[in-house]
Amino acid sequence: MVAVLGVAGFCGSGCGKPEQPPPPGASIRRIDVAGLPPLRQYEPPLDSGRVEIAGPAGWRVAPRYGDYVVRFQGSDKELYPMILITAEDYAEEALTTETVARFAQQVAPAGAKPVAIGSRVGAIYLKHGKDPKSIDQVLDRLFWSGVLAGRRYTLELRTRQGQSPQFENLLFAVAAGLKQAGGAVEVAADPGEKAAETVQKTADAGEKTAETTKKAAQESTEKKAAESAGEPAAATPEKKPAAATPEKKPAAATPEKKPAAATPKKKPAGSEDPELKGLEELFR
Repeated sequence: MVAVLGVAGFCGSGCGKPEQPPPPGASIRRIDVAGLPPLRQYEPPLDSGRVEIAGPAGWRVAPRYGDYVVRFQGSDKELYPMILITAEDYAEEALTTETVARFAQQVAPAGAKPVAIGSRVGAIYLKHGKDPKSIDQVLDRLFWSGVLAGRRYTLELRTRQGQSPQFENLLFAVAAGLKQAGGAVEVAADPGEKAAETVQKTADAGEKTAETTKKAAQESTEKKAAESAGEPAAATPEKKPAAATPEKKPAAATPEKKPAAATPKKKPAGSEDPELKGLEELFR
C-alpha cells in the first residue's frame, strides 16, 4: 500500500491536535486510467436508473442484500475480495481538484486523501474491521468516495488483512468506469416527476387518438361532398374473394369384382360322347 493509505493505526507528533482543513488545491494522488485492469460488461442501470456500473473482469455479481447498490465478488468459493457500492443524495457543490480536499475531510476526517482517477476526483481512506464470519480475522476496508449526478457513491473494497494493495487498482477501475445512465444531465427519481411523466404520455396518446378521429371525419365529409356534386366517390378497393377451395376429387371407383368362373355343368344323361357309349355297350 502506498504511503497515502497507510493511515490506520498511525499517530505522529501531531496527535491530540485538532485537524485543520487542507487548503484548496492540496496534494492529490493521481492515477492513470490506462494502467487499470479491464472491467466486465455493464449491469443494467442501477440506483433507480441513475447510474451504470461495471465490475472487474472475471468477477461475478453477488446476491444483493442490505442497502448496497451492487456487490461484486472475485470468487465463487471465497467471500473476499469483494467490492460493495452504496449511494446517497449529495446536494453540495460539484467536486473539482480545488474542492476535493474539503470533500475528503467531510467523508473521513481521520485520514481521507484526495485522489484523481483520470479526470474523476474523489477521496480514498482505509479502515480495518472484524470479519463477521470469523472469530479473530481482520479485514482491510479500502474506500473510494465521489460524486456523480447529485449522488455520492462510495465503493468499498474488502480483503483479508494486508491484501488491499494487490486489489486496489480493481477498486479504482470500477470508480473510473462509473457513468450516468442514458447520458442525461440529471435522472429524475422523484415520484411526482414520474407521475407527471405518466400524465404527459397519456396526454400524448389522447392527442394521437383525436388526430386519427379528426382525419376520419374529414375524409367522410369530403366523400359526402363529392357525392352531392355528382362526382363519383373514390372507390373503395373491392375485397378480393377468398380463393376457391379446390373441389375434392371423388374417390377412385373400386374395380368391380369379377364374378367367379362358372363351374361347368354336368352333362345330362344321354348326352355322352357316342364313341364312349359304344365302348360301354361292348363291356356289358
